[in-house]
Amino acid sequence: MLQALRWQLETILAEAPVLGNTLEAIALRARLAALFDAEITRHETRVKLTDGGLAREKPPVHQEKRRWPRYPVLLNAQISIGASTFDCVVVDLSEGGAQVDFAIPVPLPELVTLRIGNGGAYSARRRWIRGTRTGLEFTEAASMSFGSSGTGG
Repeated sequence: MLQALRWQLETILAEAPVLGNTLEAIALRARLAALFDAEITRHETRVKLTDGGLAREKPPVHQEKRRWPRYPVLLNAQISIGASTFDCVVVDLSEGGAQVDFAIPVPLPELVTLRIGNGGAYSARRRWIRGTRTGLEFTEAASMSFGSSGTGG
């Protein structure tokens, strides 16, 4: 039941209308989604502990199939399609792709260019669209380093 609640809240947040400053509204939706997720996870843990006094693990509903770990972020970005550009926010990022959120649903073609902040531009393939969110898979090697503060070497 908690998994169904998690999915419903995610859907509602993704489809909620955005008023005022779109980047602030999208960032607020991302923060709300994280708060809801944390609260549902807390309740899931409580249910496991009170279920007969034992912490029994239930089989996962969804088996993770991603090749790279995702990292939650909030980065201003743009999607370029030919001469047109659409502002968006990157809400999670991995070596192989990104999830972006738009102020309104945007029907994207299969191939786009993602420009992240003042950083690089990445060719990407649209993998899915749900409401205002879109999943992108990078089509060329994206040399990104997450969690490192130095330049290495």
